[in-house]
Amino acid sequence: MRSESWLTGLLGVLLGLSMALGAVGCVVSAFELTIPSARNLVLLLLAGLCLWAMAARFRWGGWALLLAAGVGLGYLLRHGDLAIQTRQLLYRISYIYDRAYHWGLLQWPDLTWDGGSAELPMLLLGLLVGGAACRSVCRSKPVAVPLLLAVPPLASCLVVTDTAPAGQYLFLLLFGSAVLLLTGNVREDSPAQANRLTLGILLPVAAALVILFFAVPQKDYVNRSEEIRQSLGAWLQSLSEKGGGGRGEGLLELTVPQPEKVDLSALGSRNNSHETVLYVAAQTGGTLYLRGRDYDVYDGVGWQSTDHRAETFACPGPDLGYVTVETLEQEKQMYLPYYPAENVMLVGGRAENTGLYTQYTFRRTGLPENYGTLLVEGTAEHEPDSRYLQLPQATREGAAAWIAGLEAERTASGKAQRIGALVRAVGSYTLDPERMPPEAEDFALWFLEEGTGGYCVHYATAAVVLLRAAGVEARYVTGYMVRTQAQETVGVSGENAHAWAEYYEPLLDAWLVLEATPASSLGAAETVPDLTIQTAPTENQPGETTNPGETEATPGQTAETTGPQETEPAQTQQTDPPVPEEQAPGSSWWKPLLAALLTLGLAEGQRRVRLMLRRAWLRRGTPNRRGLKRWQQVQTMADLLGETSPAELEELAQRAKFSQHTLTGEELLMLDNYVRTGIRRLKQRPWYRQLLYRYGYALY
Repeated sequence: MRSESWLTGLLGVLLGLSMALGAVGCVVSAFELTIPSARNLVLLLLAGLCLWAMAARFRWGGWALLLAAGVGLGYLLRHGDLAIQTRQLLYRISYIYDRAYHWGLLQWPDLTWDGGSAELPMLLLGLLVGGAACRSVCRSKPVAVPLLLAVPPLASCLVVTDTAPAGQYLFLLLFGSAVLLLTGNVREDSPAQANRLTLGILLPVAAALVILFFAVPQKDYVNRSEEIRQSLGAWLQSLSEKGGGGRGEGLLELTVPQPEKVDLSALGSRNNSHETVLYVAAQTGGTLYLRGRDYDVYDGVGWQSTDHRAETFACPGPDLGYVTVETLEQEKQMYLPYYPAENVMLVGGRAENTGLYTQYTFRRTGLPENYGTLLVEGTAEHEPDSRYLQLPQATREGAAAWIAGLEAERTASGKAQRIGALVRAVGSYTLDPERMPPEAEDFALWFLEEGTGGYCVHYATAAVVLLRAAGVEARYVTGYMVRTQAQETVGVSGENAHAWAEYYEPLLDAWLVLEATPASSLGAAETVPDLTIQTAPTENQPGETTNPGETEATPGQTAETTGPQETEPAQTQQTDPPVPEEQAPGSSWWKPLLAALLTLGLAEGQRRVRLMLRRAWLRRGTPNRRGLKRWQQVQTMADLLGETSPAELEELAQRAKFSQHTLTGEELLMLDNYVRTGIRRLKQRPWYRQLLYRYGYALY
């Protein structure tokens, strides 16, 4: 009997440790959290679970351990870094969700993600999940609690498929949960038999999971958030048009997000949002590109941005005055004009808004006054960055025919303008293009060879691919493009969302814009800039498409080059720019309401499912077995009421377990009546305890 008790404790610790490490590892690997001393974390989890197993041997041991844990938690909250780390963790998770679905950020004043440690929140998560599993094994309690606790860490990783957890941690979590689930009912009836069953199914469960992991590898996970968002937007727009007579404003419009990955294979119709997302005021008018993020990795079906890339972005030239940007919501990046007067650091392809500012100002410069001479006569020694020449081999081979004859162009800008003219001649501009067929292997080649038309994403992708194939460093950029009037505030909406190609010109030591979208079909958001950068004197008018050999317009030099020249910092965060006359009201009130409704729905759903399963469980088996199951409910109810189980009911349980007596219907009813009476008494407790009884224990 004593050895059986030790075996139960050992199995409880092992299953608890498996689920604890799995839950913690899934969250850490999925959200790229920092755990400075992982070994210490594992040792603390193991020590905590051993204490749980030993405390389970005593009637009040669990309560004593919970009291000690509460004291420790209070100390950490008051004197430790737990609160800071928890806020950092919540900010990081909401950041990942917002990047994919544009849900908004959970944030606190002066809080940004700095890659700090998440050790303490992960320790608490592991102790909670592992402790619940250990308790279920050592005290023969229902397995619903540990399984429910294991769901949130796993589900949080699966909301965004780009955050798939590491395979080994997912294996541990599923392994512990499966063993616990398969042995739960047996353990409630006979712990000794459950121990033998547990030892017998360890290897089969592990083998089944290994087969499952090989059958469904994680590399096949695909992020469909952009496709889901587009489908939802189209559906909402169709509902709006039906309800408003066809061409009214939408009931609900989605803002344009800046995803970490651009999935070109799922690219369909473009549904522009008319909702204002930011305001911009420029001291010098003209066409203004606001650079959001660039993407450097092309895999044939999408663009990705490599994290931790660090480089400066600027171009010394004539002063064009300030540009002030004011966003309606806090954004993760700042939108940069071409070009900031002082170097701005780009990390992962964007200027991170570490201060979570909603208003910021940049001093803007144009291209050098002698840029035309430099492009015609200049020479520069430059070692290309291979990251911006990367292409799949099949893509490079397929693009070779499109860049034939460009060897004669000596400069990057010369090649860029030839490529720009070539791409603009492909198909026609349309917001409702064909989707890339499943059999196509490369988006850019399919668009160039078979596509009948597209919008800015199609043309910019094709331009970057051909630039790279021609040996010109290039990258794909998303952001906004808008026409501004000098010293006037302009609203920017989803209609202004734009994508373009950006190539590096060594002669200027700057990244220049190549506008490859056809000029004759550009919409409100995609308008040809006012002036063109020229490699030779030309007389192109605004809005005309340049010929091969001529260069395309780049923001930074506009028709209005005069204006106030007062000196201001390159970037100031506390300025008094022109205030928009009308502030668009916030439209995110429905998000917390929707989250609250979903939470209530999930809570009520799990309660009903648990009640249904419990009723079915109580009806299974012989009368004696059903009586023992009811006795477990009686014990739970007595613990919650803070009293000792009635002696006559305990005697019934003893008869059911050790004698040949078969419980009658009246005896089973006695057990049920105690539970029903206890529920009525619990309903007299304070409201917060009633919530615990209703949704935590699912008693009624």
